[in-house]
Amino acid sequence: MASDPASHPLWSSGSSGRRCCRLVTDGRITYEGQSFSWRLKTDMRHAFAHQLFVQDTAIISRDEAGHTRINWNEWCGDKVIYRRVTPGRINWSQLPEIVVLLEPIIGERVVYNPLGGSDTVRTEAESRERLERVWQELYGRQPQFVRRTLPLSRVLEPVLAGLRAGGNRQEAATLDAFVSRMKQLERNELEPQEAIKSRGDLLTMLRRLHARDENGVMAPLLRPMEPFALEGERNRSVPFLLIQDENLFDESGKQPRRIDRTVWRHGEYTRDQRRSSEVYSGREPLVVCIGDIGVEGRDMLPQACIFDSQDHPERVPYIWWNNLKDLTFSKSLHISLQAFYLRRYARRVAELWQKEYGRRPAVHASTAVSLNGRPHQQLVDPNADLATVPVTWFGHNAWIRDLEMPRIPREALSRGQDFIGP
Repeated sequence: MASDPASHPLWSSGSSGRRCCRLVTDGRITYEGQSFSWRLKTDMRHAFAHQLFVQDTAIISRDEAGHTRINWNEWCGDKVIYRRVTPGRINWSQLPEIVVLLEPIIGERVVYNPLGGSDTVRTEAESRERLERVWQELYGRQPQFVRRTLPLSRVLEPVLAGLRAGGNRQEAATLDAFVSRMKQLERNELEPQEAIKSRGDLLTMLRRLHARDENGVMAPLLRPMEPFALEGERNRSVPFLLIQDENLFDESGKQPRRIDRTVWRHGEYTRDQRRSSEVYSGREPLVVCIGDIGVEGRDMLPQACIFDSQDHPERVPYIWWNNLKDLTFSKSLHISLQAFYLRRYARRVAELWQKEYGRRPAVHASTAVSLNGRPHQQLVDPNADLATVPVTWFGHNAWIRDLEMPRIPREALSRGQDFIGP
């Protein structure tokens, strides 16, 4: 790999071939002047996937009292708020009794939360009795089936049995080892980093098995697991109840499984403490709790979604653009690394929005790029509207971030420190 100087002037050539302007930024990360430069250099870049956010004040705004206002009459999609939660530190007492979860592989499901709407933890018997009354009040019937959720190791056993019955001995042996590790995890016998790695490796294997499950057998086997168990939620002795009522779900047979938004009913049991700080115009939305579903967002989430966060209730809800639906992995990677590609894509998103809504929004981006092993840094200004920013080819663009660490500290190199993330 070529040397990595602390800083260098980036000379670019005009059509005459002469050096005609000097950029003071580091073009290895800004890409400014690269189209006109004859300097060849090998660099290593790593980026986390970019995130685009659409700002449309006709939909989301704040009133004079500081309350968030969501005008659902201006929203063309399903009336749903996806609430970000962090498995491992979810505050279940702040969530309602009847909660909808969206999780990898299994899609959406409805769970009774015995910590919701109460200062004490209800027993399983108390939870079942209350659920019967709540469901009768909301839907005029009882759920088809209610069962207590199970530890992850327990729900993996029928998947393991299926692999063995199908003659997949190598995969069965691998999954059997995962079952043993999950039992250790449930007894708090694994170190934190080992637990994270084991859970991540298990999820990778289950996604691979699910990808070839043409008959949809696997997801129902995993559905009884404890909430967000695959994503790091700690094992609890709390009696969460899985509510199975097929009348609530989309009957089209499409995967992944999702609730039919037209039949879902709201009540005090489906609302959490946050509801009082938000003002809705139009129908009340369904709230779906979601962790990090990764690439499955391509199929599980719509093109544009409204998100908020349990960890940061003070933050205004935001519109997230699902670029997984719109881009190949290769295009997403290149856009995440190159500010000018990102600007071009943001302009495309604004144009698509204008066609659907009749108004042009602002488009902002969250980015993280590492150059030659440095810490990840922002590629572009997150406050810049990339759909409207101008471009200059022979100077620095203020909306592009320059390299923040000109040289990796010698002491970091001597320690063998690696800044690059997974």
